[in-house]
Amino acid sequence: MFDSNPMDERQMADAVADLLKAARLTVPDELNQIAVLKSAASQIEHRLQAEAMRQALYNALYKGK
Repeated sequence: MFDSNPMDERQMADAVADLLKAARLTVPDELNQIAVLKSAASQIEHRLQAEAMRQALYNALYKGK
């Protein structure tokens, strides 16, 4: 069953802040940091789109009941 309560904006901001901290601590080279962060941003965007699609499907299936 899909979660009807997706991540809120505060949780997303916290997750992104944690990601930035991890990238700074584990990737010493600035160009590599940028590459890691671009990749992470792409993955976050994909997950948000997937979550929006799941939420729309959930709403379509269960709002009428």
